[in-house]
Amino acid sequence: MQVNSRKRSRGNKVWDRYGMPSNRSFWPGLALLAPAIVGTDIAAILALSFGSPRKSVLIWMTASLAIWTMLLAYGTVYGLSFVEYFRREENESLRN
Repeated sequence: MQVNSRKRSRGNKVWDRYGMPSNRSFWPGLALLAPAIVGTDIAAILALSFGSPRKSVLIWMTASLAIWTMLLAYGTVYGLSFVEYFRREENESLRN
């Protein structure tokens, strides 16, 4: 039983440092990295299972999804225009 309590204690320390602790002074790393690593549904379940407040999880997951949506939309729009720019230059050089 001591091994389980040590593992749980270590897991709680890691969670308090990088996860979503109940006080709001820490950076919510799991919420912001979850879409790229494990997905928001699994991250929300993890956050709730470690005892984070529901309201905090809801707010940070929503903010994280909004940030990821804006970043991916921005990357798509400007990434495609970047590709189109080089495609246009290539077509012009073939015509000359």
